[in-house]
Amino acid sequence: MRVALLTVPAPWEQDQHDFMNRRRKLFRWLRLKPLVNVVPSPSLLYLAPWLRRDGHEVIYLEGLFYTLEELTGRLEEFEPDIVGVTITSVDWENSRWMMDELKQRFPSTTIVAGGIHPTLWGARILEECDGVDIVCVGEGETTMRELAASLESGLPLTGVKGLVFRDSGTGEIVTTPAREPIEDLDEIPFPAHDLVDIP
Repeated sequence: MRVALLTVPAPWEQDQHDFMNRRRKLFRWLRLKPLVNVVPSPSLLYLAPWLRRDGHEVIYLEGLFYTLEELTGRLEEFEPDIVGVTITSVDWENSRWMMDELKQRFPSTTIVAGGIHPTLWGARILEECDGVDIVCVGEGETTMRELAASLESGLPLTGVKGLVFRDSGTGEIVTTPAREPIEDLDEIPFPAHDLVDIP
């Protein structure tokens, strides 16, 4: 399967980035480097090696460097089966609008929300955002791996721990049992930094 892992384009961060770039001469005169502190999402980059081990093709898109149109353009080229989005609470309003837009443009793509905000709110994410198909609760490494395998083989999602999703038949929200934390941290591969391409 083709999996796109991404962070949300954040307008306020893009404004900061644009502000810095437009004032390069001023910063040069002040002898300051016009830098914006950008750290790729470690949670998403930790998911990628697990998915790659199972033969899935994975890309990572850092939302700060894309407008929604640019992001959808990259997704149109890649044609993902799954889009995984990590969300913090401060990004939620912007995130749910974007995921609704993505779902309208890619109706057959499964959109999975993970991160601290979905972990805390679970079913409420689905109630507030029609664009999200599945919520991944807690540590996502094993959960995303099993989710991708289930979607690929057509197995029911009820067999995957750590999920919240809408039943395709009834529309009711289903919560599967909680996923146990990974006990042996040495099992976790290093994050896939090779996927990071920041322009």
